[in-house]
Amino acid sequence: MGRSEESPGVTSERRDRSATDAGDARRQRGRRGQGVGRLATRHERDGPRLRRWPRRRGILRGSQSRRAARPTVAAAAVGSSFIGLLCIGLAAAVLIACQAAFAQAAPPLEPHRATVYSLAFAPGSGVLVSGSADRTIKFHRLADAPTAPAERQRRETLLEALDDARFDVRQQAFIELASLGDELLPDLRQTLAQPRSAEVRVRAWRLLQGLAIPAGVGHQNEVRGVAVSRDGSLVASASRDGRVILWSMSSGRPVRVLEGHSEGAWCAAFAPDGQAVVSGGGDQAIRVWSVSSGELLAVWTGHASTVHQVAFSPDGKLLASAGGFDKTCRLWDVSQGRVRTVWDRHADAVLCLAFSPDGRRLACGGYDGAVYVWSVADATLAAELRPGRDVVRAVAFSPDGCRLAVAGDDPHVQVWDVATRQRTDLLKAHTDAVHAVVFSPDGKWLASGGRDHAVRLWNMAEVRDERLAQ
Repeated sequence: MGRSEESPGVTSERRDRSATDAGDARRQRGRRGQGVGRLATRHERDGPRLRRWPRRRGILRGSQSRRAARPTVAAAAVGSSFIGLLCIGLAAAVLIACQAAFAQAAPPLEPHRATVYSLAFAPGSGVLVSGSADRTIKFHRLADAPTAPAERQRRETLLEALDDARFDVRQQAFIELASLGDELLPDLRQTLAQPRSAEVRVRAWRLLQGLAIPAGVGHQNEVRGVAVSRDGSLVASASRDGRVILWSMSSGRPVRVLEGHSEGAWCAAFAPDGQAVVSGGGDQAIRVWSVSSGELLAVWTGHASTVHQVAFSPDGKLLASAGGFDKTCRLWDVSQGRVRTVWDRHADAVLCLAFSPDGRRLACGGYDGAVYVWSVADATLAAELRPGRDVVRAVAFSPDGCRLAVAGDDPHVQVWDVATRQRTDLLKAHTDAVHAVVFSPDGKWLASGGRDHAVRLWNMAEVRDERLAQ
């Protein structure tokens, strides 16, 4: 039999998991190595020596005869049965308590074929975008809204304009139709079925060819980061193939490709005004691109390791970056392109960060298992959270800024009250590490994605009701 084929991105995913988890392995060896450096004693090697009481012809040697031993054996059997029942009862009680402690997720969305590294909600459109090691992004439409009559009329007008006598009108109609997605297929097929001019038929065929490529397909390596513009019209994806692709939200097809990172692109973020998109990569650089032209506007340097995540403050004046194994989180002045603050409290790689909705706080997490919440104004530590896991891979503030979702190298998503610094909810639906968490803009949903290839949704109102009912 031939060698079995693996899905795209699986090999690179395994290689990345080995590389990114090297710090975890070093820590575990350090914990296990407390006894290294000295020979084990005989007691440690062989265990305690037990005294053996010899038996002869089934009779206990000592003060008991075989007849006297029978009640003791019966009593021991009864005692062991009682202990067994007690243990079963305790185990059942613990299981019930654990089930009550875990909130349940909604049915999973369409899964990827490899690890889900990043998630982003589109404002107001009910679309969740996911990026994966399978080299694709997916557009999860949470609600299928009917096409508005005005939008239907606009499409018909654009199709008619393909046959307009003026070239500029025909060209503009073609560009606008190209931004639409699979919903345009019936109209295009109907157009080709009717007697139209040769130019209209050629343009319709070109549109159909573009739609033949599945949405979200375009990268040659795993997708590490996704971001959505504030107006919800564009998606940016950063991939280890070194490219940042801008996608049309409506069609799911590429609009522009930005190339420049020499060691792969790991993250992306849109400026709040939608004029620029920023990316970070394995070349330790942050690149600023024009959204409209694709021109490289600036390159910021300062990190000494891979830039794992970038995020704009809500007003767009500041940019935060997580510097991986240089163990720093940096705050940049966007207008000047200079570092304003460097936080170096983490003991290991910094992997993730998030601004609070008001821009006053910044949460950072990484390989040391800690989450530090910083005051942006004076760079002081506002809170320190210890989720109790070795690695924190994702953090996200709720829209009201009161809660912080934390995920990492276990199947759970934790939700913390930022003011009280107490964990309020423990969400379990994954079977492996969780790499991404994000709240919907209205706060109704919390989405998570991870190493089990799944994308999960949590109704936060139901989570709250379950917590109050306990």
